[in-house]
Amino acid sequence: MAETLITINMRRFLLNQARNKRFVRAAGYVRESVAKRMRLSPGNVRLSMELNNMIMKHYSKSMRKLKLSISLENGIATAKPFERSIITRSAAAKSKSFAKMHSRLFPAAAKKEAQQAQAQQKQEPKQSTSSKKAAASARAPKESK
Repeated sequence: MAETLITINMRRFLLNQARNKRFVRAAGYVRESVAKRMRLSPGNVRLSMELNNMIMKHYSKSMRKLKLSISLENGIATAKPFERSIITRSAAAKSKSFAKMHSRLFPAAAKKEAQQAQAQQKQEPKQSTSSKKAAASARAPKESK
């Protein structure tokens, strides 16, 4: 199984498309671009459900560059969104921070992780200052004179 990483510039294609037809044509353009890059016919290219949802929600509207991971098995190419597990250490070192690069590639995932972190912080009970003082005095025995 060979895996390839490619970037497709959606802006160049979508600027010339009607606004109400962009999603359908964007999915076709991704399929054709992958087929051309992998030297296959467009019928031998499969788009994952996750990639299809990303095109529908984000890329057909915002016209950003689309990063894909393509695996080739038995003459059929399967395109899925670029995942951070594929990023090498050298690529992560080149960026300012890995988290920043991940948030740029997957804005929805970064937003979800931030919401989960906030939910965990809300669940942890906060100690008041009086209870902190009581806990500190209980730990340290008082010296008698």
